[in-house]
Amino acid sequence: MHLKIIGVAAIIVGLVGCSDNSTIKEAVQESHPDGSPKKVIFYKGSPKNLVRTVFYHANGKIQSDSYFKDGLADSIQTMYYVSGAKYKETFFKAGKKHGPEKSWYEDGKLKSEANYVDSLVEGPFKTYFEDGSIQSEVTYKAGKKDGQEISYYPSGLQKTLKTYVNGDKEGVEQEWYENGKMKTEVNYKKNVLNGPFTTFYKNGKKEESGFYKDGNYEGDRFMYRENGKVRSRAKYENGVQVEGEVF
Repeated sequence: MHLKIIGVAAIIVGLVGCSDNSTIKEAVQESHPDGSPKKVIFYKGSPKNLVRTVFYHANGKIQSDSYFKDGLADSIQTMYYVSGAKYKETFFKAGKKHGPEKSWYEDGKLKSEANYVDSLVEGPFKTYFEDGSIQSEVTYKAGKKDGQEISYYPSGLQKTLKTYVNGDKEGVEQEWYENGKMKTEVNYKKNVLNGPFTTFYKNGKKEESGFYKDGNYEGDRFMYRENGKVRSRAKYENGVQVEGEVF
């Protein structure tokens, strides 16, 4: 899309001709092909001293509205859908995300919520389905996941359970089918697969089982048929198969 660029001095709303640097002036910096404003800035004295920037959708509705202090994003930034409904609201301090951030579905229902400190997520981070039910939840410390991360199916049944320590996966990770039966169970140590693992069919029977060591298969790995009987066995050493048999 070719944008029509209008000089900052071309359009000024306010006290025309006034040289007072405390006066907030307005200028269209970019336009849509039909001539309607796409980017409008508000400034004091010089366009470099931004106070506010507003972007518009082609239909004339606001796309985003951001405030600045000393040239850096500060206070609140709000984004909108083409329909005009609010999409996201973020708080800034000295150019960094600082404070709550929320997003919404177009119908106004909450989609996600989190809190930031110096642009790092801090505390609970939650997402929601369109019906308002919880989709996922996890806690952050200094921008890293720490503790349990749980996700859910739209039905409300639990889908996954993961554990993090300082951003690394640690311990058992589980996933369930929507019918409530276990799908997978694996173990992590400092974000690397280590320990026993098992996957299951939807009927609850084992599909595969084995052991990981530093991210590689180690020892016997079994594959099963849906009736529970062993289908094959393979033996691994440092991730390399050294023997195997099919039943």
